[in-house]
Amino acid sequence: MADRQTPEQRLVLAVQDGLSLTVGDLGALVGVHGMTIYKWRWGKLTPSPYQAALLRAFERAVQLGYQPGRGVLSAMLLDRGVPRTLYEILRHAGLDARFREDADGCSLSFDRVVG
Repeated sequence: MADRQTPEQRLVLAVQDGLSLTVGDLGALVGVHGMTIYKWRWGKLTPSPYQAALLRAFERAVQLGYQPGRGVLSAMLLDRGVPRTLYEILRHAGLDARFREDADGCSLSFDRVVG
């Protein structure tokens, strides 16, 4: 069965496994519902180009040795939110990511997501 998976399916599974994320947490990081992650895994839907680029950046972080362990990113999402958690992963992917937090909220910027 694994040899019949699309590259997108393999990417989603590799990222979810490598970062020890639940479907809900992975969905929060790429801006979709957890059920959409399942549909990507089943090959029923595919990520948008932006979401696929984020997934490839996440995969790069794992390839560069970032393996936070089960529950670490889930706790970070709850404690610090999506932008701070994204920053953490993108920083480990070697991207020039910048995170700013002030009284008005927070922002995350990066020059490009690896493709």
